[in-house]
Amino acid sequence: MDVIAYHPDSDTGPTHDDHPMINRTIVDGVSAADIDEIRTTTPAVVLR
Repeated sequence: MDVIAYHPDSDTGPTHDDHPMINRTIVDGVSAADIDEIRTTTPAVVLR
């Protein structure tokens, strides 16, 4: 099965440093992109 997803808020595709969902999440009036403490440090694990 192939799954193809298009996210209309992202013209270039998400990266770790530029992601529309992170950029638009506001925590106490600050963009989540500017809060290093909430970022994970372990890479995600993909199970197949």
